[in-house]
Amino acid sequence: MRLCEEAGMRKFLRGDDGVPVGDGDSIEFSYGIPPVRVIAKVKQIGKSLVVLTPGHEPEQCYLRSLRQYVGSWYKTNAHNHPAAAK
Repeated sequence: MRLCEEAGMRKFLRGDDGVPVGDGDSIEFSYGIPPVRVIAKVKQIGKSLVVLTPGHEPEQCYLRSLRQYVGSWYKTNAHNHPAAAK
């Protein structure tokens, strides 16, 4: 079970590989047939972690509920990837 945890004031969730993901991190997942690859930024808004997915529908969603829609997601080191800059 991957529960939401707090480290001080910083919230984070664990991806499918067990790596903590929090505010400012990037995650990677795919959806659809054929698969559409998405690299998205994670932002803490209030007490919730939100995934920003501009150009996709919806354009944002709660990180906590993302797994039920796309299955697996992972933290990615995508600093140089053009999609991560959006």
